Amino acid sequence: MEAVANMMEKSPHWFQLYWSKSNELVKNFVQRAEKCGCSALVVTLDTTVLGWRTRDLDLAYLPFLEGKGIAQYTSDPVFQQLMDKSEPAAKRTITMQSIRGLMEMVKNYPGDNFFSKLRSGRPVKAVQKL
Repeated sequence: MEAVANMMEKSPHWFQLYWSKSNELVKNFVQRAEKCGCSALVVTLDTTVLGWRTRDLDLAYLPFLEGKGIAQYTSDPVFQQLMDKSEPAAKRTITMQSIRGLMEMVKNYPGDNFFSKLRSGRPVKAVQKL
């Protein structure tokens, strides 16, 4: 959010908030938007969970599962804290597709060292937390 606001300089910009289960995360997003100079807040309340759209599934278009489009979350300190709360790990079947998906998640997660990100488990936690 901050990087985009800096690029926009004095151009008016809005923030679209997708409501979260965590009121603390919502509060932090709004505070960040205010600090970035957003002149409007657009609240989306009809998507409390990710939609599994048939067309997206047919085309295998699931960018969040590849860690794309989640920088708003991964850049947020409250979201990072939420990821630290332990949740039972789901049992997964290892396939070539799941390995490719994991590699994409890790590649798209912030940071430079692929293997450090992989060992940390944070890319997978981030996607699961969404």
